[in-house]
Amino acid sequence: MGSGIRRYGFLDKVLDVSESNMQFAPGTFDRATLHKLVEAIENLRNIRLAVVQLLEAVDDHLIQAGNDAYRLALLYYNTVRDAARLGDVGVRTVFDALRPFFANRGRTRAAEEAPTQRQAIRDAKAIIRGEKDGEVLIKGKRRAVTAKELEVFDDTDKPHGGMKITERE
Repeated sequence: MGSGIRRYGFLDKVLDVSESNMQFAPGTFDRATLHKLVEAIENLRNIRLAVVQLLEAVDDHLIQAGNDAYRLALLYYNTVRDAARLGDVGVRTVFDALRPFFANRGRTRAAEEAPTQRQAIRDAKAIIRGEKDGEVLIKGKRRAVTAKELEVFDDTDKPHGGMKITERE
């Protein structure tokens, strides 16, 4: 059952009340054991509070140290990158070793991964404007009392392709 903050008040109150009213205690009730357990809970809660504060302080220092280290590393990298761009041959191997960490990963998605709604709309608009070759297939069914079905199929590789739209009640 544990002893959260709400139960701790109950435990403390039973400890206080039982001191002057032991005649109501059952035979298996041991007030001394309850007193030791309540003290243990108080000690453990104080230790826990100190540990949580210590953990928060460690997290803060970890973030700050990581930030400071990253800034210094970026300073070194930028110096190496600038020297490599100016044609310093000796620094090129150092730059090549560090460059993969800043490679442009872009926003490519795996072929098997379904596009998000925003990506699908962006791709469809690019095809409609003729900026992209491809195919757009949209199928939808509205599930309501007056259900409608919408089909849009675009299979063009030309900038001004055709579109077939049907709507049924």
